[in-house]
Amino acid sequence: MANDKLVESREEKGRTYGDMVLDLGTRFIQDRKRFISTLNKVSGLLEGPEFRELQSLSRGGEIDSAGVFEDRFEAIVGAKDPEAKRELVWTALRHM
Repeated sequence: MANDKLVESREEKGRTYGDMVLDLGTRFIQDRKRFISTLNKVSGLLEGPEFRELQSLSRGGEIDSAGVFEDRFEAIVGAKDPEAKRELVWTALRHM
């Protein structure tokens, strides 16, 4: 039996990747500790250097808006396949 929490709804499928990253950025700003916990849960979707850079991103204090988060996030995981990036962001949002 599949875990319903990890099944993408029809509404979620209609959301753009950019909107999801901005939402993740907003949640990142609201609760950085939870973001770190979420990173551990989605670490299987990240390569080692990406994981470490995202961890250090959450420890720094220079991110003060969802837009800045989006830019930094894209700089770190931008080389990934678009579907892989969407899955990563969607899964992270589910865990947050």
